[in-house]
Amino acid sequence: MHMDPMALSMTAAWGGWCQRNGLTIDAANVGKHANYAARMHLFKHLGVAYEPALTEYEEEGRFMPLLQVKTQSELAKVISDVSALLHLHEKPDGLATVQYCVSELIRNVLEHSASPEGAYVCARST
Repeated sequence: MHMDPMALSMTAAWGGWCQRNGLTIDAANVGKHANYAARMHLFKHLGVAYEPALTEYEEEGRFMPLLQVKTQSELAKVISDVSALLHLHEKPDGLATVQYCVSELIRNVLEHSASPEGAYVCARST
């Protein structure tokens, strides 16, 4: 199982759809990536109880766990978190461009998908 941010976001969106439609998700035999998925808050978004022994690291500047975005204030938080993750504060033009692109991508999901779950977003620094 590959756990990059895109796969996590897609899995969380699928989980939201399953929950809305009364389906139960079972996370038995989750394998070696379970702690990473848990730290990125995947199980929380899937409605699955999973309590690994994790060392919580400061996430700012390293990664952004899964966030469900339905409102403008939630979108603003994502833009702020992505900005910190990219370390582009010394390059204001680059930062503004990334912020605009992220905002447009998420706003398009919110406005055009008609999904009651909204958008799911996560990221990590490379």
